[in-house]
Amino acid sequence: MKFWEHPLVKNIGPEQINSLFATTPVTATGRYINTIIIAYCLYGIATTAEMMAWIGINFLGASYALYRWKYGNSNRTRPVTKQAIKQIIFLSVYFTIPWIFLTLLYLGNSANQYEAIILLTMAAMAAVGSIQLSRVYPAAIAYLALLTLPVILKGLYLSTEYSLLIAISTAVYISFLFMVIRQTSALSIKHSQTIKAYEQQINELDHAKADMQKYAMEDPLTELPNRREFQTRLEEAVSEAQRQGSSVSLLICDLDHFKNINDISGHAAGDTVLVEVAKRLKSVVRDYDFVARIGGDEFAIIAKHHKSPKDTADFTNRVLKAVNHSIRVNGSNVCPGISVGISMLPFDALDTPTLLSHADLALQRGKAAGRGQYNFFDQQMKSQLSSDQAMENDLRLALVESEFELLYQPKVSIRTGQIEGFEALIRWNHPDGKTVSPGQFFPVAEDRGLMPYIADFVIEQVFQDMQTWKNLGIDPGRIAVNIHPTQIKDKNRMKRIVRDIERKGLDPSKFYLEITEGCIIGRGTEDIPELLTYLRNKGLRISLDDFGTGFASLSHLKDLPVDELKIDRSFINDLLSDASNRAIVHAMVKLASSLGITTVAEGIEDQEQHTVLLAMGCTTGQGYLYNRPLSMEKATRLIQNAQHVRNIKEIKHENVISPKIAPENRTSKITA
Repeated sequence: MKFWEHPLVKNIGPEQINSLFATTPVTATGRYINTIIIAYCLYGIATTAEMMAWIGINFLGASYALYRWKYGNSNRTRPVTKQAIKQIIFLSVYFTIPWIFLTLLYLGNSANQYEAIILLTMAAMAAVGSIQLSRVYPAAIAYLALLTLPVILKGLYLSTEYSLLIAISTAVYISFLFMVIRQTSALSIKHSQTIKAYEQQINELDHAKADMQKYAMEDPLTELPNRREFQTRLEEAVSEAQRQGSSVSLLICDLDHFKNINDISGHAAGDTVLVEVAKRLKSVVRDYDFVARIGGDEFAIIAKHHKSPKDTADFTNRVLKAVNHSIRVNGSNVCPGISVGISMLPFDALDTPTLLSHADLALQRGKAAGRGQYNFFDQQMKSQLSSDQAMENDLRLALVESEFELLYQPKVSIRTGQIEGFEALIRWNHPDGKTVSPGQFFPVAEDRGLMPYIADFVIEQVFQDMQTWKNLGIDPGRIAVNIHPTQIKDKNRMKRIVRDIERKGLDPSKFYLEITEGCIIGRGTEDIPELLTYLRNKGLRISLDDFGTGFASLSHLKDLPVDELKIDRSFINDLLSDASNRAIVHAMVKLASSLGITTVAEGIEDQEQHTVLLAMGCTTGQGYLYNRPLSMEKATRLIQNAQHVRNIKEIKHENVISPKIAPENRTSKITA
């Protein structure tokens, strides 16, 4: 094996050289002391000139080493080169030369007691010096050999019983030191490599954390603030206006017929349009205004200090003018029309929720009347509030008449295709024959305080279905139940869930409680971590839903007892076309894996998404590629007839649908 290819040579790193350099004061001090001891022993044997020359050479070498240590930038990192290693070997040889002469000239010519001191001093120097130099293995070997071989040779040369004993003892001693040096050198290199590996892992996690923290406040595509940041800034603007007696104009902007751009020109073209619109909106707002992307093709502007609706109208016209001209996409022109709904504080609302809801109403009214324009909130739109009241009444009746139904959507192992469990979802079968999606009735249910009752229905129905499966001898795997913020903030309600599970004889480990950041952030959530720990200690599992879409997702992973995180479908939708989305999903999966948390990707609709997520190491998939939400009866049949999806490209089950089915025809997920 070539010298430079030896593992203990080629793996020498900056840590070894720097640590060796750092011990210079200790080695120099030891050299001073040893020189004085030996000089005392040679007093009267060596001539004055010989003594002074020997002391001078040793002191000069030690002093030079100290000088280099003090003025040679001891904190800098020294590169590992062949030249650097050669220099260290040369210095180790240099420092042994005076001791070689000492051995050859005076060993056997001194009194026994002084000769013993000399030998003991050299033995100590051999041990301490070679072990210290073991960080640079060839330097340690050179030092040990040159320091001790002359003793052996001189002992053999004298050929007395005493000198031969010294030679043999020295040979045994250096053999032992050689093994110690080799082991110490290997341990030093292994230690450095281990530290490097840990540092690399920490850096990768830090980068992933930085990416996640950035995304918590920023839309990765347009680099505008996201909905969470918008909500915070809107509340701040309203509070400031209330204190100062000024105004706030909220503009909700929606791109017209954006779906057509995606369908005709592709998602990449749609992304180009979104990025360009974001740039145009940023160019038209003032420094103290605020613009954010709050949805797929929806933007919001918070405009301050408008004295009248006319000022807001003039500002909105500038927004329309900036956006409504063509964008060059894939060699053709695309004209992104925009509709705007406007609500003003204090003219149309006196608080943040009302301001936001009125702007949404104005946008919807404007889009219904004709796109490409702006609309202010007016009193006629309050009829919408009457509609909400009617829906509230219907919801109350639906709870009494059992018009709600639970569906179960399978959660599938991405690696094996095996069904791992289900997520419980809800739909409302309205008496008029229509199925009302959760997205339609949830806002009203939340505003009117009906969510706890709907949540109780979901929990009770899941328990009933689990009991049925248990009686049939069927294992459905783990069932995920969505927990609403109002539900988890009620400790007694959550503890009642635990008691019901125990009373019914159900296995608590079969339940995932899915929570969102609304459950752990904001007023009334101070005791939630303790409550989650209690629930987990009772055997329940905790799942963090909509991961990556808000502030809480990353910052709470290490503090909350989370078993699973669900990657929001907004990341999966553009997984193939958006490199930023892929990078973020990869970071999520990697971070979760490092923390021992499983990952579930929502909204998987095609084979390509499945393949990418498999390569990333995502644990579980959920979406229309595998199965639509099923009634309890169909879910039972699925469990009985097919425990796993054998070939994702050739799914033939009667309950499995094509990924091409339009999103608006799908049953939406409930938070219960």
